[in-house]
Amino acid sequence: MSEPKLSDVLDRLDRLEAALNKLIGVVERQGALAPAPAPAPGRGSSPAAAVAAAAPVVVSGPPPIRVAPPKKAATPAAAKAAPAAEGDEPARDYDPYRDRTDLPVPPVDAGIELVLARVFEAALMEEAEDTWALMSKLTHSSQLRGPRSLDHFKAFAWHKLRRTAPTYLDDVQTSSSFAIAYTEPPQLAPEDDRVKVFVRTPDGRLPAPISFARDPEDGRAWRVTQLSL
Repeated sequence: MSEPKLSDVLDRLDRLEAALNKLIGVVERQGALAPAPAPAPGRGSSPAAAVAAAAPVVVSGPPPIRVAPPKKAATPAAAKAAPAAEGDEPARDYDPYRDRTDLPVPPVDAGIELVLARVFEAALMEEAEDTWALMSKLTHSSQLRGPRSLDHFKAFAWHKLRRTAPTYLDDVQTSSSFAIAYTEPPQLAPEDDRVKVFVRTPDGRLPAPISFARDPEDGRAWRVTQLSL
């Protein structure tokens, strides 16, 4: 069998191209979309190449991965409040010296001088525990909020008072032998509920302050709020 002539092959390709163009025209007239026809193959191209050029390219790949939206994290439960520490107890609930009835305090209507004399009396006591017990009764309730406050006074203000009290007295045997240099305010009015007293020292040093306020938890008696003696 003899091989086809080149002219016959080219003629067949021309007819094939014409048929494809006719088919594309029909599809376009029916409203379908189709890719533009491939350019006519040059002479010497194979029929398979022409068909491949006209065929649409289909891109394939793995199916899309559907990811579920993240779940909303549960709101953590509110933490329970911690119980109040022992040091946060109110003074009326924490008073290790409440049974010391042997250390009475001045009456509710006593003036500043009488309360201050009792403060010096507490400082001059021989036993430190007696000083702590009486000073806890002479101190404003707002300043004593539990064992930590009490320990702080024992370690600092009251401890210093035991050492320095004699330097403010003309007679170390008499707790009332002190002298007031001045007060703020200078004159107490009935409605005043705070006063700062500056105590003079016999050796001429600057007067030292001690502050008092009326204590509503103790019948509005004058009680110590700040001690710098």
